[in-house]
Amino acid sequence: MADIVDDFLTRLVRHAPDLPLDTRIALERDIRYHHGGANGGDISIGVDGLSKTTRTFIVSMGLRHKTPMREIFAKVGGSRSTFYRILRSK
Repeated sequence: MADIVDDFLTRLVRHAPDLPLDTRIALERDIRYHHGGANGGDISIGVDGLSKTTRTFIVSMGLRHKTPMREIFAKVGGSRSTFYRILRSK
């Protein structure tokens, strides 16, 4: 289930489709940092403050734009197993 931050960012991207991915990532980290710490009490939020929804979005956009896997992995952060778990779900 998506939380309010994911809902906000999804709506933001829907209304501003040209929004750079790095802006979405920075905005989510900033919101989560200032409102409830890195994970805000949600266990699905990674160590760096990105939700599973955002991580999946980063991977799908990276694959869609044929970004090298090393760059996608660097943006997603977290463990290698998390990255491959997201890849398996795509």
